[in-house]
Amino acid sequence: MRNRNSWIIFAALTFLVALIWVAVTAVGSLRKTTVSADVAKAAAPMDPTIDVIFLKTLNARS
Repeated sequence: MRNRNSWIIFAALTFLVALIWVAVTAVGSLRKTTVSADVAKAAAPMDPTIDVIFLKTLNARS
C-alpha cells in the first residue's frame, strides 16, 4: 500500500511541476514582443494636431 501511495504522490507532483512549467512558459511568451523598435515607431498613431504655422506658410506661398 505504501508503494502505491508513493507513486501517486510522485505522479501528482510531476504533473504539478509540468503544469507550472507550461504556465510560466505561456506567460513568458505572451510578454515577449517580436516587433522591432522601428516597426513599433512606424505603427504608432500620428499626432492629430494641426500645424497652423505650416498651413499659414503654405497659404502664403500660393
